[in-house]
Amino acid sequence: MRLLGKKALVRKVFWFHVLLFAAMPATIFAGWWITETKSDRFGNNATQNIFIEGQCIRIEKASSTFIFDLSKSEVTLVFPNKLVYWKGSADSLKAAFVLAVEQQLTMMLAQMPEYERDKMKPEMDKLFSELRDDTVDTATLNRFSLHCTDSVMDIGSFKAVKYHLLFDTTRIEEVWISKENQPYHEISLDQLNALMRLFSRPTLYSSARLSKAWKSEFGSGLLVKSVVTTPFGPNVMEVSQAKELHIRDDFFLPPDSYRQIRSTEAVQIMLGESEKSAVLHGTNEEEWKPILPKPAKTPRKYPDYPTSTEMQRP
Repeated sequence: MRLLGKKALVRKVFWFHVLLFAAMPATIFAGWWITETKSDRFGNNATQNIFIEGQCIRIEKASSTFIFDLSKSEVTLVFPNKLVYWKGSADSLKAAFVLAVEQQLTMMLAQMPEYERDKMKPEMDKLFSELRDDTVDTATLNRFSLHCTDSVMDIGSFKAVKYHLLFDTTRIEEVWISKENQPYHEISLDQLNALMRLFSRPTLYSSARLSKAWKSEFGSGLLVKSVVTTPFGPNVMEVSQAKELHIRDDFFLPPDSYRQIRSTEAVQIMLGESEKSAVLHGTNEEEWKPILPKPAKTPRKYPDYPTSTEMQRP
């Protein structure tokens, strides 16, 4: 009886460890590391890395980093080239941004000849109104649709289905979505879009990302490729990797050695880099992307991307 009791105990311990081991991947590998590469009709190439863990998202470029904490509705902007960061609510940053733009445009109007000023003032007033207004035109959003095709393609390590993004009956974008990975499944896309709205240009493509049709497919899969055709050539985004792994909480914090700045200074940095981008890449950008530009290659003053082992280190 004692021997049978020991065997039963061993079996219980064995199955306990089997069940524990089976449950571990869902606990350990709760986050994602996604690398996207973008190329445009001007011959520019840029890579951004997206890190997701729980309700925190970090989007890192060469000259700037966006960190969104959806649980707190908090935004952190990190500028490695200047060794500074800003942290606060999206509303406070937007207020500072709108004020800075209004001041610049008002100064520009004051320097114009009177006949030009009278002509431009109605347009400026309309722009001011649009900057302050944060509402989304639901009627426009309902005009977007995603049509699934029969085309299936292997893109890197992903098997993806091709979709056509339509505005009414006009095809505006081709996208490939893989259902093998769902990095945004637990994320509130409405909240993420609300926080990112300040950093994206108000274009047809940024509006499409707010539509119900887009969020339904994007939330249950991974966008691995996007092609927007323009008269000058295609603009392409492609995912080169999507790794599931655990990311340390402190990876979603600014470096301790960086100086915290006020929202007014953060806005000036953003506006300065946006002007530089317009000069380098032209002003007719249609892509959905943050205000901050695709910078020239510069020496990094920020730590290199951590390995999966480093990100899992307690």
